[in-house]
Amino acid sequence: MKKLIVLTLLFVSAITSCRKFDDSLIWEELRAHEERILRLETLCNQINTNIASLQTIVIALQNHDYITNVSPIIEDGVEVGYVIIFAQRGAITIYHGQDGANGAPGANADVIGVKKHTDGKYYWTQNGEWLRDDNGNMLCTSGADGINGVSPRIKIENGYWFLSYDNGVSWENLGPASPEDCVVDNVTQDDQNVYIYLYNGEVIVISKKAGANTSISFDDPYVRDICLYWWDTDFDGNLSYAELASVTDVADVFTKIKTKSYSKFVNGSGYYSYTISLEHGNAAIRSVDILKDFSSLVSLSGKAFSGNYNLTSVLLPDSLEEIQDGFDCYVIYPSKTDNFSDVIISLMADHVGAFSFTSISTITLPASLKKIGKHAFYGCDKLRSIYSYAVTPPQLVDEISETVTVYVPKGTLDLYTSDSKWNTAKAILEMSN
Repeated sequence: MKKLIVLTLLFVSAITSCRKFDDSLIWEELRAHEERILRLETLCNQINTNIASLQTIVIALQNHDYITNVSPIIEDGVEVGYVIIFAQRGAITIYHGQDGANGAPGANADVIGVKKHTDGKYYWTQNGEWLRDDNGNMLCTSGADGINGVSPRIKIENGYWFLSYDNGVSWENLGPASPEDCVVDNVTQDDQNVYIYLYNGEVIVISKKAGANTSISFDDPYVRDICLYWWDTDFDGNLSYAELASVTDVADVFTKIKTKSYSKFVNGSGYYSYTISLEHGNAAIRSVDILKDFSSLVSLSGKAFSGNYNLTSVLLPDSLEEIQDGFDCYVIYPSKTDNFSDVIISLMADHVGAFSFTSISTITLPASLKKIGKHAFYGCDKLRSIYSYAVTPPQLVDEISETVTVYVPKGTLDLYTSDSKWNTAKAILEMSN
């Protein structure tokens, strides 16, 4: 009997022990897993909201819109973002990084962002790299219809980020999803502007003042002075996009090549009439990227930037159809005298063209361009790359230098290589975008 009692007690003890099994750790892990899934789903929704908002912001910048109100979004007593209201485009919502309100990083990777390219337009990025479609084309944020009519979309599936840029028809696996991934790092403001800091390093600045975005901002103060002198028609000390839109010819205002016609007995060869360039270029100018905003400029003067020795960058407008012919001349360089009555001199034959004797190494030609005139790139010893977006190769008067690589739109390689003036380039390659 004693043995039976002992066995019974042991059995009851075992049953009791099983009933008191501590499963709290399992439930805690399940709750943590569910919370992580919830955070990822919330983050996914916020990222898609930010993507749509970024596109609206870029369009607002293009249309010179401005912000009328900024209100913080508070959740559980913590600021998580802002509602931003534009004068023309209405309200958008921007969520920033987890610690964005304090200015400290709240994420370790940007899933999607936007960044300004060298052509002045904004394109989508993914982890800091240009986002491209299946054909290798960079996806432009600009334009009323965004990217092929839609914005990128993000979703989470089985713990991985998936990206679609064709409105959900197809999805690309971007890798493991993390609650720390983000798009916008921080949003700050002052009395003048709102500053949106993206995780790809880009900072987008939007004005809070009516009319502020309608005025041109200049990186080069010398270019600003020239533009104000010639085109500030209302004399308000600023240059508006409307004022630039009325400009149809820049002539030689950025170079002001001075010329003098005279007859002179030269090296015993008799009297001849010559046009002499006394001042060849403007060494103060480094960049004329503002030219892209001359929206009515169809034809560029054949001496527009000639001799601007330190000029390294020019952004041509999308409206441009022709770069005019340059001209032949005889040149007295600054080290020579111009005292023609007393000095018998030897004159040097030279050429003037739209970009001749500049330091431009790369130039982008708009899709609208139809003709490049004589001497356009004469003396451009540093020119190494030409990006032409024209599907039909622009007519060339001169051959392309054999030191220059030409990049052309996808599907147009045969057209460019079969052109006797274009195929003198070092190489002609199709662009991926």
